[in-house]
Amino acid sequence: MAVKRAHILQHVVFEGPGYIADWLSAHGAEVSTTAWYDGNPELPALDGIDLLVCLGGPMSVHDNEQYPWLADERTFLREAITRGVPTLGICLGAQQMSLCLGGEVNPNPVREIGWFGLSGHASTSSIPNVLDDLCVLHWHGECFSLPDGAELLASSKACGVQAALLGDRALALQCHLEIKPDGLEDLVAHCGDELAAGPAVQSTETLLQWPKTTYEEMHKTLTKLLSWLTTTRTSDK
Repeated sequence: MAVKRAHILQHVVFEGPGYIADWLSAHGAEVSTTAWYDGNPELPALDGIDLLVCLGGPMSVHDNEQYPWLADERTFLREAITRGVPTLGICLGAQQMSLCLGGEVNPNPVREIGWFGLSGHASTSSIPNVLDDLCVLHWHGECFSLPDGAELLASSKACGVQAALLGDRALALQCHLEIKPDGLEDLVAHCGDELAAGPAVQSTETLLQWPKTTYEEMHKTLTKLLSWLTTTRTSDK
């Protein structure tokens, strides 16, 4: 499956697609965006979309009164996943995916903000086993459960569900594999008040001085996952 057209659901201006934009550009994909923070956001028709990406954001999936578009987004995500559109959710996006499929989103036992490792879980699918022992960026206070039929792919010490398959073409990531150094700087600038001391919260200095090689490993991993998510399989023919 060639990625000719991708659509991004973006919740705030400072949480963009990061490395995903680089990957899409390398594939020559046409990219459109629903910017929920804009005055007139629009959702496209799903026909012809080869990849749907739902990004993170500081709001909760339960903030429906303040952000009524959250419900519209969940309806859109549910339709996309049901139709088999390759869908990737990150942090808030992953939680939205879980909720729209019957899962739950609740406070995580502790706030998890920092560079911490993942523990991979064996999968019955063909998805590449690339998450075990991978150090990634986490920035969340809530977590999502596994809807019926979902498959757990990775956990961390502070969060039981870090990655999951919610359908044949639906990948939910609680962590931020897409982040780039400038994106992390933006997160710190806009959400630095969340960095209160805790058992799974690192300091601003530690966050921003993390080795660039970790970003490179995350992006290599995300490349493999995106390639798998968008590759034509026997069942598609």
